Amino acid sequence: SITKIPDNLFKNCTKVGNFRETFSNNQNLEIIGNNIFNSEATIDFWRVFANCYKLKNIPGDLLKNCPNSKSFNNAFTNCTGLTEIPEGLLDNCNNVEDFYGMFAGATNITGNAPKLWKRTNVKNSSACFKGCNKLSNYSEIPEGWK
Repeated sequence: SITKIPDNLFKNCTKVGNFRETFSNNQNLEIIGNNIFNSEATIDFWRVFANCYKLKNIPGDLLKNCPNSKSFNNAFTNCTGLTEIPEGLLDNCNNVEDFYGMFAGATNITGNAPKLWKRTNVKNSSACFKGCNKLSNYSEIPEGWK
C-alpha cells in the first residue's frame, strides 16, 4: 500500500549488493523520492519497480550513487504510469551489462530513449524498450532492443 518512497530512504545502506524486487508489484506506488539509493556496492536492480502501474516519475538522481550497477533486468517493466525517462538517468552507470526488458510495457513513455544501444559492454538488451513506441526516437532503437 506504499504510495510514496521518501527521499534518501537507503542513504546509510552503502553495502547493499542488490535491490532485487524491492518495490515490485506495488500497485499503489506513485512517487519515488530523490536519491533513495546510495551504494557503490549495488550491482543488481532486477525487477526493482516491475509492475508498479501507477508510478508517475523516475527521479533523475535515482541511480547517480550506484556506479557499479550491472543489471536493470525488467527494472521498470509494465510501469504504464511513466511518461518519461529522465535525461541522464543512467549516465553514472557505465558498467551495466543487462538491460533486458528494463522499460518493456511502459507504453506511455514519451521523449527520447537514452541511447543505451551505443554502449559496448551490454550483453543482454532484448526488449529493453518493448512497446515504448511513443518515444520520439523509437525508429532509431535497434530491433533487438524493441
